[in-house]
Amino acid sequence: MPVMREEEDEEEETREAAESTEKEETTEAPAEQKKSKLSSLKIKKVAQPEEKKEEKPAPPAPPKSVRIVKTEQPAPKAPAAWAAPQAQKASAPSKQQAQRQQEPVKKQGGTKSAAPKLKTGIPGMDELLIGGFPEGHVILLSGEAGAGKTLFGMQYAASGAAEYGEKSIFFSFEQDRADIEAQAAVFGWNIEELEASGNFKLVTYSEEGKRAMQMWHDVEEQISGFKPQRVVVDSLTTLTFHLDMMTGVEMLDVMGLSAKEASFMPQGDAVTRKTVMDIMKSLKKSQATTLLIAELPPSGKGGLSRDTVSEYLADGVLTLRYRPESENSFAVVQVRKMRGTMHKRQEFQTALEEGSGVSVLVESLTR
Repeated sequence: MPVMREEEDEEEETREAAESTEKEETTEAPAEQKKSKLSSLKIKKVAQPEEKKEEKPAPPAPPKSVRIVKTEQPAPKAPAAWAAPQAQKASAPSKQQAQRQQEPVKKQGGTKSAAPKLKTGIPGMDELLIGGFPEGHVILLSGEAGAGKTLFGMQYAASGAAEYGEKSIFFSFEQDRADIEAQAAVFGWNIEELEASGNFKLVTYSEEGKRAMQMWHDVEEQISGFKPQRVVVDSLTTLTFHLDMMTGVEMLDVMGLSAKEASFMPQGDAVTRKTVMDIMKSLKKSQATTLLIAELPPSGKGGLSRDTVSEYLADGVLTLRYRPESENSFAVVQVRKMRGTMHKRQEFQTALEEGSGVSVLVESLTR
């Protein structure tokens, strides 16, 4: 019995030892398994190839503010092939220069003005004016009796309508219509035919019983309605003559005063000057090229008009003096003043021929 017990004890110890060994193995196995798994994961992680990232294009850099510093650099030299054409271009005159070179030499005249011009319709006159009357000018034509003032004005208006197709209007405060038509027919101008063309108009006030300012207001209405390029007023002297017959109330009205406001009665000269100024402003406003006829005072009295103020207000002044030197010549013409253009300054003889009218003898110099 004792021997069997000892054997049982040994078997129990052996079993306990075996169980403890299994426990140790079971406790160590999970740890080793974990280590092996971690090592395998690490190896796998290292062994895996790196994923290639797609490289995106870099955004363009914002433009840098550049400070421009101007430096003087020598002009580039033109190639030799350009030298000849450039030299030829520099030496060749422009179209305007060529035209100027073709113009006759003007000893006491000058060059053409920049302003457009109207042909006068009087042979030789355009040469004195270096092309004609500047457009929009109010020009005083002051002349002696018998020097051809009315004829000069009629030729300017009639030729404008007949030859250049420009609307022209002729105002007469001296002659009636029948006299003007008869005089024009002698020199080849048929007033009725000109008016029928729509480019010409004749208006007379010789038989009107209107006051000066009433007549002038009618002139303004005629110009406003007809819209002419050329205007002739024959004459300023006769128109202002009617001012002498004005009453005191009418004088105040012309001066823009009322009887209550006026502390004195304006004198005739003051009224005349004020009227001439108003007429000049009105004609200038119309933008027509106007020939304003006036009487030239007798020699020695000074001035270029009887009102003594229109020659200063006008853009240009022409004078006609009766000085016949041959069978056909009857007067001398002179451009005393013409704003905006150069002109001849000497006196030139004029000729008068039936069927053609007035012409200026440019070749003849009286001085």
